[in-house]
Amino acid sequence: MRAPTRSAIGVLSVKAHLEWIELQLWALQGSFAEHIHALESLPEAVRLPVVQVRTPQDLARCRGLIIPGGESTTIALLIMQSGLYEPLLDFVELAKRGTGERSIWGTCAGSILLAKEIDGPTTAGWKGLHGMDVRVSRNRFGRQLQSFAHPLALDFLSPPRPPLLATFIRAPALHSILPLAATSVDSSEANQSPSAQPPPVECLVRLPPALLASVAPPKPALGNPALAHPTPAGPENDVVMWKQGDLLASSWHPELNKDDARVHEWWVRAMVLHQDE
Repeated sequence: MRAPTRSAIGVLSVKAHLEWIELQLWALQGSFAEHIHALESLPEAVRLPVVQVRTPQDLARCRGLIIPGGESTTIALLIMQSGLYEPLLDFVELAKRGTGERSIWGTCAGSILLAKEIDGPTTAGWKGLHGMDVRVSRNRFGRQLQSFAHPLALDFLSPPRPPLLATFIRAPALHSILPLAATSVDSSEANQSPSAQPPPVECLVRLPPALLASVAPPKPALGNPALAHPTPAGPENDVVMWKQGDLLASSWHPELNKDDARVHEWWVRAMVLHQDE
């Protein structure tokens, strides 16, 4: 039997079998529909079929995958229940090499799932995808009440102006970059040696210092524990978008810019199709 052609973009939209978890997922992770809208609005040259990924068979159709925002612990549980964990590990390893065979973009909670290490609490049995050689801070800017939006000038977009309004909702951020570790991939599929040094982590977007000081104060706010900074700031705590190979992570929710899909277009063009090479 021939392997399926990988020509689609997938958006992870797993559903739980337990009703209370399904309701929690849809309440917290409702942005997958917005990602689909953004992908379907792209110019024809970079518009690929879009698949809602709920099973390993769905994933097998995909060359690129978006892991949307939501509650990372819930998403991790649903990945396990759906039988997607092992196939996603293989997908992640191939994407990490940066050869254009696979690509994954994790937004907000998705960036936590892609990280090797988490700075902040995790539940017993937590299983991330161990993809990017980074440590990520959960809730870097505080809880729901401390969510904010700010225009960011992203020079790699086309066009880079006007600035993109970035919305941060209980957002993570990069904490630190870890030493690179060799990865193991099926050399028959990746056309690489079984063990190879991955590409370095690249920091793509940083918050301006003045904004960072206002949204993530280094000390708890007196008399208001809700504003306390939840975890110590790391050396790369101002970084809100980073990449490694064809793995991409962003702290904010670009899918909420309903009339501005420039980040989605850049990801497909540069990291899925590699048209910029």
